Amino acid sequence: MRTIAIILDDNDFGNTIRPLLQTVARALEQAPDLDAKSIELGIREAIGAHYRLFQARNAEPIAQVDRYLKELLRVLFDEEAERDIETADHDHGAFYLECQTGQIHPY
Repeated sequence: MRTIAIILDDNDFGNTIRPLLQTVARALEQAPDLDAKSIELGIREAIGAHYRLFQARNAEPIAQVDRYLKELLRVLFDEEAERDIETADHDHGAFYLECQTGQIHPY
């Protein structure tokens, strides 16, 4: 796996997506054979908690925000992610992880 992109198309969630991708990078360090399906499932399950811990803290009810985030969320891998990075303008409402280096970038 080379590249993982998380797209929300809402640039208010950088403080959620960046730590979430840091978590994914750590998981890949521990288990480099994780497949895309497992990673996407983990991202979908963890996004609400990352929002609560790193961004909102005591804001809206978590169930409401969690539902909103899961409706917007798209996760892309490798060629599909790289094509999106090259061609899309998400106005910093998307981030990608370079799996080999652990670098995270907005786009």
